[in-house]
Amino acid sequence: MNYKNIKNQRSKIKIVVEINEKIMGSLTEHVLLDYTSIRNFKSWKELFKNPQPLKVDIGCGKDDALIERALHEPHFNFIGIENDSGIAYRFEKKIRRSKATNLLLVLFDAHFVIEKMFDNESVELFSMQFPDPWPKKRHHKRRVLTSPFVKILRDKLRENGEFFVATDVQAVSELALEVVNICGGFKRITQGELKSHPFHTLYEKKFLSHGLPIHYLKFKKID
Repeated sequence: MNYKNIKNQRSKIKIVVEINEKIMGSLTEHVLLDYTSIRNFKSWKELFKNPQPLKVDIGCGKDDALIERALHEPHFNFIGIENDSGIAYRFEKKIRRSKATNLLLVLFDAHFVIEKMFDNESVELFSMQFPDPWPKKRHHKRRVLTSPFVKILRDKLRENGEFFVATDVQAVSELALEVVNICGGFKRITQGELKSHPFHTLYEKKFLSHGLPIHYLKFKKID
């Protein structure tokens, strides 16, 4: 992990936090924003009103789909991780308006957050919807779907926990299969077993409305 980049991101987030505090007043309970908040983090149980199984969306963006999922599944606690401060603040406003009490947003690097803030065998589901494919070779290092990262996800998942990937890019689908096979400890849920989900992102709806294919992959953690 590049801690120099983490430090730079901390400075940028601090500036955004200060600006938004002036505009919005005190920050809401829904969002963990700055590096200080993460450093002082103790447990998710202290942040959610009810201790419930965790579902984590990596690169959640600002789409309403995650809010709809949280409202539809009140017996789970949802955590969205977003690295873009502008997107995160827009999404934070939506969360406040929704009054969802089982959804938190973390503005920071997903690798750092998942590795440092989650105990092993503590997460019910990790979802990754339409990750940036970074097709150019010189950008491959920016990809989220890597075998070291998926190994971390596997360790954080509970027994029979699941890892879900949605993408419109065939190469990303193939990459997901490749890195999961390298990691081991997963069983793929077949298309016949894969239940359709009712909460589509705007990006997903656009593709579906044009009849374009979307690849859905779900893997279950096994011993």
